Amino acid sequence: MGFLHQLPRQEPVESRVAQNAVLRAALKMVSVAGFWDLRGMEHWEGGLDMRRFPAFVVAISIFAAQLYAQAPAQKNGSLRITEPAFQTNGPYKVVEEMDASLPSHTVYRPIHLADVKGRLPVLAWGNGGCLNAGNSMQEYLAEIASYGYLVVANGPIRPDFRPEGGPGRPPQPPNPRKMPAWMHEQTKSSELLQTLDWVGAQNSQPKSLYYGKIDTNAMAVGGQSCGGLEALVAAADRRVKTAVIMNSGIIRNMDSLPKMPGAQNGRGPALPMVLPGNVDTLKKLHTPVIYIIGGKTDIAYNNSEADFRDIHGIPLFDANLNGVGHGGTIRQPYGGKFAQVAVEWLQWQLRGSRKASTNFVGPDCTLCKDPAWTIKRKDMK
Repeated sequence: MGFLHQLPRQEPVESRVAQNAVLRAALKMVSVAGFWDLRGMEHWEGGLDMRRFPAFVVAISIFAAQLYAQAPAQKNGSLRITEPAFQTNGPYKVVEEMDASLPSHTVYRPIHLADVKGRLPVLAWGNGGCLNAGNSMQEYLAEIASYGYLVVANGPIRPDFRPEGGPGRPPQPPNPRKMPAWMHEQTKSSELLQTLDWVGAQNSQPKSLYYGKIDTNAMAVGGQSCGGLEALVAAADRRVKTAVIMNSGIIRNMDSLPKMPGAQNGRGPALPMVLPGNVDTLKKLHTPVIYIIGGKTDIAYNNSEADFRDIHGIPLFDANLNGVGHGGTIRQPYGGKFAQVAVEWLQWQLRGSRKASTNFVGPDCTLCKDPAWTIKRKDMK
């Protein structure tokens, strides 16, 4: 796969997913997870101080996860989806499911594991807004899994997951009175490590579906926005071979972030925001890292730029897709260019593909020559 390939034409994502009653709403960019594109907020300029807009988006993203902190947690059952509700570019058809042995996560994998050439590399994923919904980025994660990866996202499948926006109308701010109670369950970096533990156990259990089929020496962590912060923390684990950080970067001034309204439909006491990582987190990175950012309109742009400045001693690749903003291309079919670049990076880092490496290394690297991208590199070989 060359990441510059043309995506095939097909019916719109919305119409395909609408055919599946469980997954029909999970492909669009979700406002409650902090996936707003700055351009999509232009209609708010009359009522919102745009100078404070980045802090507002970060705040409302975490608000979705913390709002009901005083409410009892919802007990989750298990859900298995055997018919995929999406199409992918990779050679393998993908299933999205919850595994009874890891009910707090969502698994994306090739349907027929016996058809996969070689063992499965692993990507443990943190969602935007640290949202506890493993189906919140399913199109993007399914695309990666279709190339023969075992992708495990924090959070179970949420059948009641709904984007606040929709076709033909801009994303709207979350309504505290309409949020499901499970949104108080903000995920943690430790849940990415729980995935790595689970993968190791499954690979060694003779009765497991994954027995002997996982490459436990080829495991990555990744995440979007708040989930990217989770991934940066988890990347300190020595089992991690690379990290994919999307629309994210360490927040250096936590005191500037507003407190969030509490429970009782947003009327409770204000809650402090909890975001993973700090500048010291960057000092613990030991393996190659790629940042995939949405250009200067991405609210994480300045944070990612500071991370690039402060990270030393590891191969570091910074790719900015100009003009797409904080949501990147995650709501495009197949996850768009963000997914293509992530796949190529993983193919190189976890499978050792020389062809994939040409996208990132050398004076004539493919991404370096693409005018849509702004590229910076450190210690790349």
